[in-house]
Amino acid sequence: MSSIAVAALTVTLAFGGMLFGMFLRSQLPEGHLSADTKDIAKVALGLVATISALVLSLLLSTAKSAYDARGSELVQLSADILLLDRVLDYYGPDASEARLQLRGVVTEAIARFWPSDDTSTVGFNADPSEIDVLHDRISRLKPETETHQALRLRGLELVADISRSGFLLASHGPRSIPLPFLVVLIMWLTVIFTGLGLFAPANPTAIVIFLVCALSAAGAIFLILELDDPFVGIIRLPDTPLQLVLTRISR
Repeated sequence: MSSIAVAALTVTLAFGGMLFGMFLRSQLPEGHLSADTKDIAKVALGLVATISALVLSLLLSTAKSAYDARGSELVQLSADILLLDRVLDYYGPDASEARLQLRGVVTEAIARFWPSDDTSTVGFNADPSEIDVLHDRISRLKPETETHQALRLRGLELVADISRSGFLLASHGPRSIPLPFLVVLIMWLTVIFTGLGLFAPANPTAIVIFLVCALSAAGAIFLILELDDPFVGIIRLPDTPLQLVLTRISR
């Protein structure tokens, strides 16, 4: 389910809970809405609201940290690819095929991490890929001097670094937030809005206020889900670093 769909579901359940609370208020006997009952309800709802706010803030902070970490990994991956291209360039004409293969590695990475449609799966590919072929090409180079030998070894090290960085980017998975965790959080929000609607006046001003609050809560969940999966959706990591590297390779 997409981030927008989850946010829309959150608004529907929260706002619907508020309307159900207002309806329930008209059906309950007056004794169930006494001042003592309101005081108890305020304490209970305050407890649930505090827990929900803490969880939302924790999830948002964690998702933002993960988003920034992936951005740093992407920059590091791009820097390693560009450095490998320079190493192969210094090696000489014998490494020209490896440089062309490196371009294929970048093209494959862009296609995998930024698919043309959001339904494509972003993940680590265990099958032989361009990076494996590149490793074989560099390992088969026959250095004639100590400089060539040093460049060949450095190239193999960079290929290993690139492979590791690509795995780290893909191994996080599309979602790190468990579904039951998200379901419980949305249920808490629904309970809060239902309890508030039970004691709120049934007038347009109160309804608009509740709608704005429901949209705000749904917006927080939307941000969490978007940051949690930074390669798809609206708030996605840009492919600018790899695109820049692609334009500089084989110059």
